[in-house]
Amino acid sequence: MSLSIPTLQQVARPVLARLQALVRPKELTRLLLAAAALLLLSAWASVGVMLHLKERGALDDEIRQNTNLARALEEQTVRVFASTDQATGRVRDAVVAGHQAPLDLARFASETGLVPNILVQLSVIDAAGRFVASNLDPNGQKNGHVDLSAREHVRVHLAPASLTTAQRLPNPDDLFIGNPVLGKVSQQWTIQLSRRIAAADGTLLGVVVASLDPAYFEAVYQRVALGTSGGVTLVGTDFGVRARVIGGLRSRMGSSLGASSIFGREASGTEGHFVGPSSLDGVDRITAYRRVASYPLYLLVATARDEAL
Repeated sequence: MSLSIPTLQQVARPVLARLQALVRPKELTRLLLAAAALLLLSAWASVGVMLHLKERGALDDEIRQNTNLARALEEQTVRVFASTDQATGRVRDAVVAGHQAPLDLARFASETGLVPNILVQLSVIDAAGRFVASNLDPNGQKNGHVDLSAREHVRVHLAPASLTTAQRLPNPDDLFIGNPVLGKVSQQWTIQLSRRIAAADGTLLGVVVASLDPAYFEAVYQRVALGTSGGVTLVGTDFGVRARVIGGLRSRMGSSLGASSIFGREASGTEGHFVGPSSLDGVDRITAYRRVASYPLYLLVATARDEAL
């Protein structure tokens, strides 16, 4: 007696028949559509996650690049300010020691190694705010004893009470770094660095002023390729722009980022970064910033977000 073993087709046929009886064609179509929609949503979710990760990676790479550039430019920038700072200190000490006549300002200026392309002028102003002499005008006869008492970089030392609290120096002996101004003597746009000269008993003797050409910093920053909307900005803690290059072009003098800008709200400490629109032109940028040593200055290196992505 032989046993008959049913085939797979024979077993599956009644099962399929029961399924077809249970599931109507319309319901089967709905199930297939739901499964297709779920598969499509899963695919789009995977693509979205992948794009987000790629965007985050691109932003991180851009921040890292801009931070490294800011560090390199900070080193180059601080050398100029440190040399000029030392020169103002030597002139102050010479005046206090009584070497006012003749005071060899040309020698003090040349010792910085910044004359004439960077350090435009090294001057002494008396306690009344009048020009005394400079490396370009040793006796003050060429330009006369012009009154500079109204200039911020002079008033901050001679008449600090006439300025707002925010404009005054935390320490009267600190170096002041002003915004670019058109010099009355040099007739050139310069960044004014000034330091008060006081006798041992505190008597105010005057001010020593070093005038730096912002074009030097702009020429250095122009050599950094950061795209058509990227650039470098040298800005003070007072938010005033000392030098700025965007897309390889020099920006106008006298601009300010403002306390309400992203830089004004976000910048703190030695270095950092932020992403957002500029208060000067509205372009959305990825910006890294770096403090210029102990000076009240920051270097900002930025690239346009659209170009970076």
